Amino acid sequence: MVLKRFNSTPNWRWLIPPLLIIALFLIFSGTLVHLLTELWWFDAIGFSSVFWTLAQWRTLVWLASFVSFALFLWLNYWFAMRVTQSSTIRLGGNASFYVNQISKYLAPIVIFFISLSAAGASISSWETIVKFLNATPFNRSDPIFDRDLGFYVFEL
Repeated sequence: MVLKRFNSTPNWRWLIPPLLIIALFLIFSGTLVHLLTELWWFDAIGFSSVFWTLAQWRTLVWLASFVSFALFLWLNYWFAMRVTQSSTIRLGGNASFYVNQISKYLAPIVIFFISLSAAGASISSWETIVKFLNATPFNRSDPIFDRDLGFYVFEL
């Protein structure tokens, strides 16, 4: 008869996914409650289509900002790594190897968080973008430059 040795130290790795889900839920619960309340309010006054239009434009502006910032930063990182691939950061000994390895893993994380921050800051400009895209003339001209007043309100 073979006796199995019982491991006395418990394996806590199974707790990571549930704790991560709970943490994300707590982080985003305020936003979810706000969106749900806004949806109920717009629906109660008969303007749920306005809510969905606002949500659509905010999401599009956020996504466009996130993608453009991430692409810009990633292309800059890629170009910098390509130009400097033959040179290393000299810190002495094998430290330059570790710096190069760390930058490979750290750069995408930094790019992600900078892009996330920039997209969050740009979400408030959705109204300006919609005004620009849906500009209408006022049929009144500026007396000095002879331009329609809609140009100054929506485009300039």
